[in-house]
Amino acid sequence: MSRAFAKAFPSKLERGWAAGAGPDPPCIIVGGHSLWFRSFFREFIPDKATERYCVEAKGKKLRNGGAVAFTLRCVVGAEGVKRYKILPDSVRPVFMGWSK
Repeated sequence: MSRAFAKAFPSKLERGWAAGAGPDPPCIIVGGHSLWFRSFFREFIPDKATERYCVEAKGKKLRNGGAVAFTLRCVVGAEGVKRYKILPDSVRPVFMGWSK
């Protein structure tokens, strides 16, 4: 289900979002269940990411009412295959963060 949600966002190439080539990509605010977000982070944060907030996002439940900001990238690879990832240095709590 996480991948289906990510596919709703066009790639940078499809929308001309290369650096300096038009408007910034959209900022999207999404609400949902904390366990769904943990699953989403586990799927799209790279396995080798060691940043503190990446580790928390993949291993802990988001607090009720919590908010997290991150950048989701879609890159079109070989043969037009889309790959999605969260940029590790972009993950940061905005409100309340993760449970202990």
